[in-house]
Amino acid sequence: MTLLHVTRSAIGNLGARKHLTQIQWGSGVLYFYEEVAKRAVSLGKMRHYNENIPSKDKQLQFLNSYFISKEKALTLLNVSDNHFYYLILRNKITRLRKGSAIFYFREEIYQLT
Repeated sequence: MTLLHVTRSAIGNLGARKHLTQIQWGSGVLYFYEEVAKRAVSLGKMRHYNENIPSKDKQLQFLNSYFISKEKALTLLNVSDNHFYYLILRNKITRLRKGSAIFYFREEIYQLT
């Protein structure tokens, strides 16, 4: 998967925040690798990047196929924030962190419904 979590300061250093697609995921922001890499190459901060990257649509499809946001999980499970975190602590739901973005496995949420 080539969606990246990049710190806002790193994006700021590329001077490209307004030129990159931002995907809000919970409290985090994800950026597309190809956009960040192309910007870094154009500024001479990176030599080259892998051009065999899936399209943005395929990357978003992957993200939506395997992961779910907290808000969507709360709605599907019809539980409170406290009960949701209780399920995480009891290892019923896996929480993945990538920088400030947090992912939950879609399959695990649907198994609990």
